[in-house]
Amino acid sequence: MKDFHLLIVGNELNIQQTLVPTLLSLGYDRVEMTANPEQVFTKMKTDTVDMVFLELNRKNYLDVVEISETISTQFHIPFVYVMAAHDKYLIEKAEETEPFGIIHHPEDAATLSTLLKSAANFKGSVYFEHFSKLHLIFEASPVGMYLTDMRGKLIKVNPAYCRLLGYTPQELLGKDFTLGLAENIKKYAANLHREFLEGSTDENSGEWEITDQEGNPKELRIMTERIVTATGVKYKLSTVTEITEKNEEIKKLRKALHEKDAFVKETLHRVKNNFNVIAGLFFLQSQKIKEHAGIYRIIQKNIGQVKTLALAYEQLYTQGSSEINLKEYLTSLSYHIQTADMGSAQKIAIDLSVEAIVIDIEKAVTCGMIIYEVLTYMLQVVSVQNQSESIVLNVHRNIPRIVMTMKGSGVHQHLPPSEGQALDLPLIKILSAQLKGELQVEKHAPDNMIVVLAFEA
Repeated sequence: MKDFHLLIVGNELNIQQTLVPTLLSLGYDRVEMTANPEQVFTKMKTDTVDMVFLELNRKNYLDVVEISETISTQFHIPFVYVMAAHDKYLIEKAEETEPFGIIHHPEDAATLSTLLKSAANFKGSVYFEHFSKLHLIFEASPVGMYLTDMRGKLIKVNPAYCRLLGYTPQELLGKDFTLGLAENIKKYAANLHREFLEGSTDENSGEWEITDQEGNPKELRIMTERIVTATGVKYKLSTVTEITEKNEEIKKLRKALHEKDAFVKETLHRVKNNFNVIAGLFFLQSQKIKEHAGIYRIIQKNIGQVKTLALAYEQLYTQGSSEINLKEYLTSLSYHIQTADMGSAQKIAIDLSVEAIVIDIEKAVTCGMIIYEVLTYMLQVVSVQNQSESIVLNVHRNIPRIVMTMKGSGVHQHLPPSEGQALDLPLIKILSAQLKGELQVEKHAPDNMIVVLAFEA
């Protein structure tokens, strides 16, 4: 078989005297022999090799196993171990590398012929073609990939991984996968690798910092997968993506976001302060017209409305969010309403029952304006009527809606103009429409008033 190229790796004279003549007698005249393991890969790169015979003994076991793994993973060529004597321990260790066969020389011609024919069939099989395609995918992948054995040695690397670290495949194969890691974490990484392949841990992926051949630090995202062969041999397949630039971009984005948050907080703080300044200006003007009760109350109401807006923006500022917690906001607002300059209204309790509902600023401000309008009116009415009843504010979620109920006992729907402001129902209806809500103003008894507003959150 002149087209079947055989390569024998070993330096024992017995192999030359027995194996080579047997192969020639079987018609395999393309038989080469080398005693230098480094020439093996050079030969396979420059010439087509169909099968490799590897001399194996206890003395050269580690070197030969390393060669066999490279032959299998890099070149996908069947290899056979040739042993001078039957060594049970060595055979068991050798079988872990999944050789195409193990023979003891001298070997009879019939057995050797069968082995070679099987190798020829393997080279032409669908399995081998499939394996070759996987190899092409591995080599062409733009993502760095490498395969390590139980010892943590690199037995297969693709071009993308080599480019990432700045090494050639020859410089990486057979080296520890910890190459490039800081010395103080190499042992830790090796232990993780061993535990992962042993099955002690299920995840061995993460972000690592390495140094390439030129000394440049790089941040890598490494994803791993455990591979177990039919004979139980375990390997770790790792995919490697550089995230140095990505992390730099993330840092820049975080910095920009921090600056934006600081700018937004400063803006909210200034908006809140501006509302308070406006309220203060209104207050100064109101002190000049106290004798005009009607105008004075209008300005006092305007102050309250501005403070309602200021409280909303204060909540945004303190919470550092674009949304408002209604419970906290309405608690502050009800306290403001009670303590405002509304005659004896502050003596009347407001019974709050508000769920911790979070809504956007626009809806929160609208709710606040409605509540301010209704509660200030109820407080005035109860105060004028000298009632001791409490006023109830209930806000709860009834998915998908929020239901807001304000109930005042001892409240008439109209207040004499001489005693204060009438309920501004048109304003409440406009604000309710902005929420696209359903408004109900009910009078269940001569002195009981209930305002109910339901809107979608």
